Amino acid sequence: MQLLKIITLIPFCYIAACKPIVKEQIVPVASKCVFMDGLKVRQFPELNANHIGYLNYGQVVDIVRFSDRKDTINQVQASWALINFKGIDAWIFAGFLRDNCPTEATKLDGLIKLKSPGPIFTLMDKNFNSYIGNIYKNEKCSLKLPRECFSDCSYEAGGGSCSIISSEVSKDIIVIKVRAYKEGSYLKDFNGDYICRIENSEFLIFQTIICSK
Repeated sequence: MQLLKIITLIPFCYIAACKPIVKEQIVPVASKCVFMDGLKVRQFPELNANHIGYLNYGQVVDIVRFSDRKDTINQVQASWALINFKGIDAWIFAGFLRDNCPTEATKLDGLIKLKSPGPIFTLMDKNFNSYIGNIYKNEKCSLKLPRECFSDCSYEAGGGSCSIISSEVSKDIIVIKVRAYKEGSYLKDFNGDYICRIENSEFLIFQTIICSK
């Protein structure tokens, strides 16, 4: 009879001791979007690690954490971001992640919303660290008139000039080509055409753009 009690209590105690296994839920530290096409997904947070896939412009990723290690790619220094890629832990270079990534439909939103009583951008020469001119916004800027977003490049220091040759606004970058001139023979290497590039964003602010020939 005593043996029967033991046998019947074993399954009861076993069942009572059972607790559901709850998998720990990882809360992302940030959500970012990919600001380039073909961002490599790597096994480890380093440049020589094997890549196991790619992410494209506009894809949103939840970041588990950032690495302490930093690397430089295309003159961009940043840490690595740990993500879940197809069910496994993987790493991407955080230097090509942004808070927002404009689409073709929203690529002019940042320019349209940018309000300034004066210029919206100041242009500086990369080699001479010299002032090129100021870029002013055209209020006609719209998806129907993307090439009219910039009204003028004005050199406002005297003894020189600046004019816009062309401009292009894409979902990820704004490119303005200008022609600059300053009086004085010692500045002959300064005079000429410049390419001015700035990352596009839905939240543009007044800033200085570094230009190069």
